[in-house]
Amino acid sequence: MAPDRGRTGRYHHGALPEALKAAALALVAEHGPRGFTLKDAASATGVSGTAPYRHFRDAESLLAAIGVDAYGSLDAAIPEGSGADPCDLLAAAMAAYVEWVLGNNAAFQILFFAGLEKARYPELVDASEPLMERFTRLAEGVVGPGRDLDARDLMVQAFACAHGLAALAADPALSRVRLDPDDLVTLCSRAVVVLARSAVEGSQ
Repeated sequence: MAPDRGRTGRYHHGALPEALKAAALALVAEHGPRGFTLKDAASATGVSGTAPYRHFRDAESLLAAIGVDAYGSLDAAIPEGSGADPCDLLAAAMAAYVEWVLGNNAAFQILFFAGLEKARYPELVDASEPLMERFTRLAEGVVGPGRDLDARDLMVQAFACAHGLAALAADPALSRVRLDPDDLVTLCSRAVVVLARSAVEGSQ
């Protein structure tokens, strides 16, 4: 649904930031995370070049706001599950990460390739923590008690596998590899299962 501009053609309070985020995502998809200005987003949204500055100081702060939303969307896309094999649960979470990236490439580019400084945007760090905590809990389920294996180390290894496959899928320069999206998700799931089970067996 298009944002409501009212009779004056101006966006109602709160609608313009969301419209600018949507415009920026479209621009990132076309030109990359550094290929647009705040005025470009304003033009795509149909407002004056000065209007966005009421909400964002520059294009980078707009990208940071999108990044916060993206982490929330990503966290919501990860299944936690229960009652299944812990290795399968961890694998399903990492596969869901890859699947999310395949459907949200522009947001992925913003999160990891826009060069946003975490010190300047601590809200990005805060927004990422629930996702990392979710992954760590799943790794803890794999490790269980009585094993000489660090759950966080396992989580990092599993995430590195998923993130690498996601980056491969998201990089246009690597499109010649011709990996089917469904195959990438399956490949991630299988790789993480092998990784998790090998780590557990090696710690016994």
